[in-house]
Amino acid sequence: MKNNRKIIYGILILFATLVLILSLIIWHGKNASLSVVFLDVGQGDSILISEGSQQLLIDGGKDGKLLLEKMGKYVPFWDRKIEAIIETHPDQDHIGGLIDIIETYKVGLVLQTKMQSESQTFKKLENEITQLA
Repeated sequence: MKNNRKIIYGILILFATLVLILSLIIWHGKNASLSVVFLDVGQGDSILISEGSQQLLIDGGKDGKLLLEKMGKYVPFWDRKIEAIIETHPDQDHIGGLIDIIETYKVGLVLQTKMQSESQTFKKLENEITQLA
């Protein structure tokens, strides 16, 4: 009889924990306000605009690993989608980090300028963007 009671209590505690976690996830997504964060990615620029579970990333700095680390502070670990990326121009210190973002997150849309570059970074980014379509 005591073993059955322990099993039932264990199941109830597990269920209550799951409900609490799901409630926090849903609440976080609905009650978040618009935020604009200028990510310190060393050389270059990167700006993350978020509202709830939706993100827009403007440029990616030069170092993808550093960008992923900085974004991890502002994007919840369960959110694996970036709704849109804007590439302002193809200099390496603005697009280098975007390659790792596209490889790590599901990206909904990439907006680019018509400017081109002969750099290997630009060519690799173009290849990653082509694979999204």
